Amino acid sequence: MSEKSKPIGKIDETSKEFIMELLGREETHGIDIDCIYYIKGKGWIIFEFLKCDTVDPYESHPNRYPFNWKKFAALFELSKKLEGELILVNYSKEDGWKDKIKVLYVKNVNISKVKRDLSSGLRYSEYIETKEKKMNLSKFREWFINLNREAGYPWE
Repeated sequence: MSEKSKPIGKIDETSKEFIMELLGREETHGIDIDCIYYIKGKGWIIFEFLKCDTVDPYESHPNRYPFNWKKFAALFELSKKLEGELILVNYSKEDGWKDKIKVLYVKNVNISKVKRDLSSGLRYSEYIETKEKKMNLSKFREWFINLNREAGYPWE
């Protein structure tokens, strides 16, 4: 029996389509997670990839979109329960921005602040505290491949 994982071979969005079919017009209270890695000695790392269509990836930050706070708060809470880390990755497919990747290490999510800011009508809230690292695509690819190679399983 092989312990190796297979490479990703195709994009499969059918599970999301199925959830949409099941829920219909119901408001969803679930979130999807882009990927999770286990690094021996470091723990779990949850990755959420944030596609930037209208804002430069180096300039964008979830604080610009406080209406979406529940997703980031839930992911951060999960990372704490796993005694791990939440990493957000800004990227773009837009010409001129394809080579810009910003990695955001989430240090804290202040739920009471974003709720207060939203209730007072603010469209921007500094409710997510991050440490950021800007990279080009080549550097990020190298970093991500190395992380992927370092990853394993908690039972190993």
